[in-house]
Amino acid sequence: MRSLDEIRAGLHAHVPRELTGRRRAAVAVALHDASDGPEALFIERAERFGDPWSGQMAFPGGRVDPGDSGPRAAAERETLEEVGVDLSGAELLGRLGDIDAGVRLVAPLVLSAFVYAVPARAPTVPNHEVREAKGSRLKTATISNQKVTLLRALA
Repeated sequence: MRSLDEIRAGLHAHVPRELTGRRRAAVAVALHDASDGPEALFIERAERFGDPWSGQMAFPGGRVDPGDSGPRAAAERETLEEVGVDLSGAELLGRLGDIDAGVRLVAPLVLSAFVYAVPARAPTVPNHEVREAKGSRLKTATISNQKVTLLRALA
């Protein structure tokens, strides 16, 4: 298990892959130090007909809207809307590499992830899109310049 300081250092040295694409989404990986190591904030999405991510575990986040200044702003806005956690004053540890998260030919989607350090587990107030928000201890957090595998959380 890595400490928050080790994650900070690894992300500082990491050069994320940035993809271009018209349809974009972004998530926030909010970490805090707990007694037995870093914890991350996860959400369980509410069950909704027609939502391809319905009921899945995820990080808070969503679509980049035209009013957002970019993916980072979208991740922060969506986190505030979905769970009531304001990341505007949180420490940005870094950005993970972008991934192609959609269906390439039908509905391509570029997903960006931003990692934040928050001082403590923030109280959450889930909105209608979220069934539950919870923290989960990190089991591994390996960061290198070639590949970033940040989370394999314990349920």
